[in-house]
Amino acid sequence: MTLRIATLVKQIPSLEEMRIGPDGRLDRSNCALEMNPYCRRAVSASVEAVREHGGSVTVITLGPPDAVDVLREAIAWGMSRGIDISGIHIVGPEFAGSDTLATARALVASMDTVLKAAALANGSARDSVAFDLVIAGKNSVDSDTGQVPPAVAELLDLPLLAGVRWWSIENGELHAHLEHGESILEVVAELPAFITTAERLLEPAKVDPAGRAEVPEHLITELNASHLGEGPWGDAGSLTWVGEPLAIDLTRSGEKHPDATLQSQVSRTLEFLLQSNALSDEASIQDPQTVSGPVALDGPSVAVLVEPGLEAQCRNLIAKAANLADQIDGYCAAVTFDGTAFGLGQALGRWGVGQSIEVSNALVEEDAAAAVIAWAIDAQPWAILALSTAWGREVGARAAAALNAGMIGDAVSLAVSEEGRLIATKSALGGAFVVPIGCRSDIQIAT
Repeated sequence: MTLRIATLVKQIPSLEEMRIGPDGRLDRSNCALEMNPYCRRAVSASVEAVREHGGSVTVITLGPPDAVDVLREAIAWGMSRGIDISGIHIVGPEFAGSDTLATARALVASMDTVLKAAALANGSARDSVAFDLVIAGKNSVDSDTGQVPPAVAELLDLPLLAGVRWWSIENGELHAHLEHGESILEVVAELPAFITTAERLLEPAKVDPAGRAEVPEHLITELNASHLGEGPWGDAGSLTWVGEPLAIDLTRSGEKHPDATLQSQVSRTLEFLLQSNALSDEASIQDPQTVSGPVALDGPSVAVLVEPGLEAQCRNLIAKAANLADQIDGYCAAVTFDGTAFGLGQALGRWGVGQSIEVSNALVEEDAAAAVIAWAIDAQPWAILALSTAWGREVGARAAAALNAGMIGDAVSLAVSEEGRLIATKSALGGAFVVPIGCRSDIQIAT
């Protein structure tokens, strides 16, 4: 079968030159810009798929005018390999300040615009054309949230195969090996589908400036807000806000062994981590909160998504949720899924959980998210918390897209503001800064 592929790419500041601006966002001024490393694998995967099966690739990016360079690089890579490839640049001041959900909505709207044009050119109905595959990098190394792909997948109603290490297409089915924690998961999905590429999937697409300059102008189409619809877009359509960054005074050991062998460096690193108690369960898992009686189900709820197989790691999150609930005169709820530890239900009550919601037949993230969405529509929780894992990010981002909720990724602290809202801090640039982030939506989501 021939494939129509949409490939999502992002321009980021060079890792060595990343800076946080006074608005809490990455400062792109006066620094080198490049394609996100994971997106380079997405471009390679898309091009190789079309070389094998035939079809076309549409590369899409959202960004300022100079972001067109990543489109040129992707197109040049495909042209040099003889495939049908073009680019879409979503650009305009209306898109400034887009958070992950606003970005996902703009990307989905651009794909719909492309398909409408294709249907019109073919004299066919819009419903008769679709992308067989959407491909993106697993995450971007500037913000590292990994929230845009699952949000796009939710908005498009597609299965998401995250962290693909190997894949093939046979008889309309996608066979893939996925990074799943410390293991590899083998999955099969019917097309259409969305995949994100792992670091080791393929050779990254890289083209020098001379090669990019040879890309014909007509292969890149600019789309602005008027092409995509009413929106709202950018900051106006974003459900999170970002505060001013705070610098952190870091103290580092300064220990270096540049001339030691790799084995010696690894051994010394492990020794240091063990001496620091960084790898022990006691360092990361606190004793659960214990209550003597039932928790009153009054006021708003703070829900914790208990990830299957990581119940112990969720103990801290439950303790934090119970603490937050106390501050808003509410209660802590826990959502459990198939595969959770036997006897967990009894333990949850002792840990301060007032309500336990059990979800059955949710064996993949897409199904778990659907269950959370259905529950949250009725329950309207004050906040939903999950671990910052691939599972937590996908379930949380899908829920955010469906519930029109703001989502904070990879929070290092959670608190209640004077206005009774959830406020989180997120580490940036290797811990040199922390940035306060909050949600503008009724339901607030954080990992």
